[in-house]
Amino acid sequence: AVQLAAQSYSARVIDVYKRNPDMWILLCIYIITIFYGLGLIKIVELDISGINMEGAIFVAYFMGFFAFVCLVPYMLKTLDLLKPSTVIKLLAEEITKERVIEALEKDGEISEKDPIQPIIDMINESLERNDYETVRNGLSAIKNSAVSIFEKTHIDKKEEWKIASYLLAHMERIGIHAIKKENEDSAKIVVLNLAEIGKKTADQRLGTSTIKVQSILRKIGTNAVDKDLEMTVWEVAEALEYIGYKTAERKLQYETNYSEDGLKSLMKSAEDKNWYEIVEIITEALHSIEEMK
Repeated sequence: AVQLAAQSYSARVIDVYKRNPDMWILLCIYIITIFYGLGLIKIVELDISGINMEGAIFVAYFMGFFAFVCLVPYMLKTLDLLKPSTVIKLLAEEITKERVIEALEKDGEISEKDPIQPIIDMINESLERNDYETVRNGLSAIKNSAVSIFEKTHIDKKEEWKIASYLLAHMERIGIHAIKKENEDSAKIVVLNLAEIGKKTADQRLGTSTIKVQSILRKIGTNAVDKDLEMTVWEVAEALEYIGYKTAERKLQYETNYSEDGLKSLMKSAEDKNWYEIVEIITEALHSIEEMK
């Protein structure tokens, strides 16, 4: 199971199996059973009086049967652990503010502290196999972890920039990779998750993080235009409108202007490509944001 998971996903998922208590519990059961049996054989050989051998042998049989029965739930649990969604869920639990800061402090050193990289490896492998469900689950896990960090933990401005850059840089690389492969389905998933993060950071009035999200969306939109991926450009425009409307609602003037600039840049590119539907959508988006301001 460990070999299959490492080959299919990433060698880093071995840590998931190392942390799995079921394996160690089963191992302890078998060690106790084996050593009890060996000890019982030695006692029989020595023929020590005063020992109820029939009862001791019954216990040995019972322990052997119990150890065998324990294999059934363990195998079922292991098969469940081979599912990408289960592995992603367990890996996502490691994405915390403390682990992210620790990874940033170890930047440039030989380290295995990066809590996001195992999920990124799984997403990249899934992109190659066109496994959109795993791509979606992986990106959703990163998004939920990022939102949780921004919502539930106290971070200062310096930490905010570092954490936002670290978390979002991974999503940016996936988005650009999907566009290079002209994989619009995966690019759409990236854009939708970035839009959700941008909305949450705007709600929390985390301007630095919001700007980072908007910057990545603009970059993805520019790359999508170069590849003539009209639907991806459409999704980016809607995401920028979504975030721009929220920043306008929260009276974040600079962040709102940044969304508008991104939309205007996309509109110019869409006009050059004769994508009139996108031009119309962006025009309505700019009008909606202006009204909220």
